[in-house]
Amino acid sequence: MGSFRNKVAAFFSGRYGNDQLGYFNLILVLIIGFSNIFHTSPAQTVIQLLFLFLWLFRFFSRRKDKRSQENAVFLKICHKISGFFSLLRKRIKDGKTNVYRHCPHCKATLRLPRKRGKHTVRCPKCNERFDTRIILQILPFFARKSEKGRPWIPLNRADFLSARIKGEFL
Repeated sequence: MGSFRNKVAAFFSGRYGNDQLGYFNLILVLIIGFSNIFHTSPAQTVIQLLFLFLWLFRFFSRRKDKRSQENAVFLKICHKISGFFSLLRKRIKDGKTNVYRHCPHCKATLRLPRKRGKHTVRCPKCNERFDTRIILQILPFFARKSEKGRPWIPLNRADFLSARIKGEFL
């Protein structure tokens, strides 16, 4: 029994093992396998086997430097995607008090207080100054153009339906 344990330990020594990309591959294999229960397709089975073989190849690989580079690229892509959604969540949360603008020099996203007018802004990333204009025009969802006075008139449901039939809504 001891020699078998030593042989297994010798086989696994120097192998790469599992990382975030490996866990992602395993999750994909499980999701595709679960969907195969309800809708069996040869294409799904082939894709599932490809992801499974990719996971096995990476798990038993001895080229740790290559697998680490692959994982770093995967994590970089995941960070971009999660950063986009976290910024979107912040924009929705802070929408009533802040406005978001991009720096024209370094393309960084800046959060500015919601104050109407022209402003000179200094980007904290590149220290360049640029002018921006904040317009506070909040249109209700149900609105139409007005002939006099206010540029937009909020509508109730009945007025919206009649304006929609006439083609006067936004």
